[in-house]
Amino acid sequence: MTRWGKEPEGPKLKVITQYWRGRVRVCELEKEGKLLDLHISRVDDASDWNIRAQSGHAETAHVFSECGTTRVAALSAIASAWVARAPELGLPSFDWDAVAVALRAVHAVE
Repeated sequence: MTRWGKEPEGPKLKVITQYWRGRVRVCELEKEGKLLDLHISRVDDASDWNIRAQSGHAETAHVFSECGTTRVAALSAIASAWVARAPELGLPSFDWDAVAVALRAVHAVE
């Protein structure tokens, strides 16, 4: 079992695109048609980081936003919020350890 909950075995989660929108790094991830968009940025020129996660591109997508002193800490906070609310909101489950690995591979988190 992973830190954030077990995800069924199968195709790997992958970063399908990444780009900069101003000072925000956007990483779009996908697994079996399930989308996860992560927007990674500094908090108002402070040393803290913010990650905003959303369940796809639709206007009705659920959005979470969490901060941390590092990008990894912000990702951990997002993962915890997502896992806690996923059943209630009907969100797809993600292996957040795999999300961290995918983001490390593209140098979005360290």
